[in-house]
Amino acid sequence: MIGSAFADMESLRIGTVIFASPDAIEVQLEIDAPDAVALNVKSPRRFPRINSYLMVPNDVGFTVGQVSWIKVVNSPYPKRKGLKDFGLIDLPYPLRMLSLSPIGMLQKDLETVGQVGQKFVFKRGVESFPSVGDGVLLPTNDQLAAIVTSGKDLRVRIGTSPLAANVDVRIDPDRLFGRHLAVLGNTGSGKSCSVAGLIRWSLEAAEKEIKGKSCKPNARFIILDPNGEYHHAFKDKNPTVFSISPTTIQQQLKLPVWLWNSEEWFSFSRAGERAHQPILRQAIREVKNSGGVVNEDQLHLFVRRRVSRIYSYLRQIINSNNYEGWRYGSQLDAFSADLEDLARKYPVFTDALKESVSSFKGTIALKRIVRANKPPSYQDFAMLELESMAESLKTALDAIGGPVELNVISEDSPVQFNSSMLLNHLEALVEEDGNPQLFGYFLSRIKMALSDVKVKDVLECGSDLTLSSWLEQILGMTGQPQLTIVDFSLVPPHLLFVLTSVVSRMVFEALQRHRQVTGTILPTVLVMEEAHNFIKRYLESSETPMPSQVCCKVFEKIAKEGRKFGLGLVLSSQRPSELSPTVLSQCIVNDIIICT
Repeated sequence: MIGSAFADMESLRIGTVIFASPDAIEVQLEIDAPDAVALNVKSPRRFPRINSYLMVPNDVGFTVGQVSWIKVVNSPYPKRKGLKDFGLIDLPYPLRMLSLSPIGMLQKDLETVGQVGQKFVFKRGVESFPSVGDGVLLPTNDQLAAIVTSGKDLRVRIGTSPLAANVDVRIDPDRLFGRHLAVLGNTGSGKSCSVAGLIRWSLEAAEKEIKGKSCKPNARFIILDPNGEYHHAFKDKNPTVFSISPTTIQQQLKLPVWLWNSEEWFSFSRAGERAHQPILRQAIREVKNSGGVVNEDQLHLFVRRRVSRIYSYLRQIINSNNYEGWRYGSQLDAFSADLEDLARKYPVFTDALKESVSSFKGTIALKRIVRANKPPSYQDFAMLELESMAESLKTALDAIGGPVELNVISEDSPVQFNSSMLLNHLEALVEEDGNPQLFGYFLSRIKMALSDVKVKDVLECGSDLTLSSWLEQILGMTGQPQLTIVDFSLVPPHLLFVLTSVVSRMVFEALQRHRQVTGTILPTVLVMEEAHNFIKRYLESSETPMPSQVCCKVFEKIAKEGRKFGLGLVLSSQRPSELSPTVLSQCIVNDIIICT
């Protein structure tokens, strides 16, 4: 038996290891190794070929490698076993070489040792690397089938493997979607069909397994579809489809501006790091702290926050270590105009603000110096004058409920507000800054982008849409199975990356907080079609963050941290060289499998 085993191994030997490293094993093929078809296995098999499997024996079984390249090198003489030619002129002789990428270990199944139907078990990851001089073997059909069909609970058939005599390829959906997955292939090779098939077959297998039980599949698939194709593939599954132009079977896509964080705002508005970003950040923070949308219920808090902000700035001027009274004239003048505007717009507060407005206007009028064709200048404000203005402002605040703590809410918190209020407040801050020409094009760019009729219903949503209701629509937080398709096919290019970033980030943050609060996870898979457009490698050289760069950073964070919170990625791309290396390195890469 031992002799027979060694004889069988020797008959399958096709080469020798001449170089070994953790990521590559180079092999020199024997002179008599097959050059087109291998006949020393049970059924004829093409050899050598790219992506085929070879084995190197080790102490516990075999190290399995996948052929990555094949080449021919010229040798000064043929290396033939047991034959030496003396006194002859040897001509250059072509020797074949190939390289293996080590992928795992193949071992005998201990439960079937000694039985007629000996089985093998394949595990990914290499525990024992070969050494120089080790023999390289062709796998038998049984061994090849074990490599291709490794794992347990393989309840979903997804296709066949032409590399293993068309053996069925089966997967465990829990393991497959519990990791990040990249499906790569040329245009028209079937990437989208393969992704749709994986999702459909996995859901059907889960439904079949729990048929007759009271529970439902604990799975959520969120498909980000820039081409508008996937809702046709899942018509019979009743998916939740969101679109910018909804039909009878689709819902209105809602991604209001109050869901965006500061980085998404900066990339959307192309805000410069030194001039634009600080004032935009301040505007977003103050609008969110002022209660967002001003209505009858929030009006009182809105005015208190606005007046409290002016009072806070005035106290900073008074407490400044390097006080120079003449420097603050234009800022105090803007505060006066702001108070007068509040008293005019909201008459219910006119009496409370009347004394403050009078104090501000009277003091500033005495200090203002007006010159023809020149901006006004100001004399020094005495400290007593500033204290008097602050005291009148404090009296007004006490009359309407007292000061409120400012900037409690971060600019990245999902607090409701509308875009028109943000624009008005941003314009007011620009006027206070005293350099409006620096922000003219910046403001007009934001106005033009937000006023696009196509996206008005997407960006502006009523107060009935809350954070919890939005998450309920996208994730199905009640524990029910959810298949959500977000159709981005009609989204304007200037918003495409930002909206993709918002959806992906909000899903990740929701799952992250769900685990922190409940201690459990909601298994979710985020599918990104045409991934090379949204997860594109970038350079950190630009001061102004580009929308594509911000979008890619979100997916990089999901790739690095998403699994611990139950979030998996499925990427479909025809140009893997353009994908972010950070994301692609975290994925299991699969070639397209043609299903029969």
